[in-house]
Amino acid sequence: MGVFPGFTADQFGNRYNSMNYGIMFIGFALAGILGPTILNRIYQAEDSYQGAFYVCLGLILTGLVLTILYRRVGKQEKKAVRHQTI
Repeated sequence: MGVFPGFTADQFGNRYNSMNYGIMFIGFALAGILGPTILNRIYQAEDSYQGAFYVCLGLILTGLVLTILYRRVGKQEKKAVRHQTI
């Protein structure tokens, strides 16, 4: 939560930071509501936490892949901007 305002300003600029931060916060709030709800239903259906842990593992791996892709795209954009200014 403490990283979101600075990250939002770095990625999208300061002009609309409060609106962009609100949009990012909605994602955080949805994850806080939907995550435990979905995992609780999986636990109730299977009477075990094993399936819930597999779902969590899948979400973690998805987040890791998206983070790597985001960084690569950011590096490519920075290279393109540097190349245009030369």
